[in-house]
Amino acid sequence: MLSWGVKVHIMIKNSELAFESYFPDFELELLKTDRSVHTVKNYLCDLHLFKAWVHKMFPAATISEIDAFTLQRYRGYLDQTEKRAASTINRRIQSLRRIFSWALKNNLIKTDPTIEVKLKNLPRILKPRSLAKNDLHKVLTFQAKEFMEHEITL
Repeated sequence: MLSWGVKVHIMIKNSELAFESYFPDFELELLKTDRSVHTVKNYLCDLHLFKAWVHKMFPAATISEIDAFTLQRYRGYLDQTEKRAASTINRRIQSLRRIFSWALKNNLIKTDPTIEVKLKNLPRILKPRSLAKNDLHKVLTFQAKEFMEHEITL
């Protein structure tokens, strides 16, 4: 049982454990590396959401059976079906990158499938810019000139 009450089901397939059976060890690793409890909880929540999605198609998926194509489909699902914001999609992909990186480091998988998954581009927010003194002077002079001409014609 994970520290926040989620029961882990261990399924054996070809002598490999199901994807979610690695969550407790991954959680311990995160806590050992001084991640905040809030961050760890968010990682695990993201992983459980992915697990729920992937198990609809592959009920006994093991960590080594999850490939880049599956992860790209998940990214598309979050974008097109769930209509999630780019920041949410990217956070969930980053959570997956984290566990697959950990799995590779611990020899649970041979290659990291998240390497091929691109993050979604965030909308670019332009910073407000002020006018240069010359340009501001031109605008104010033009406005004053227009106002004066309008007053004269009345």
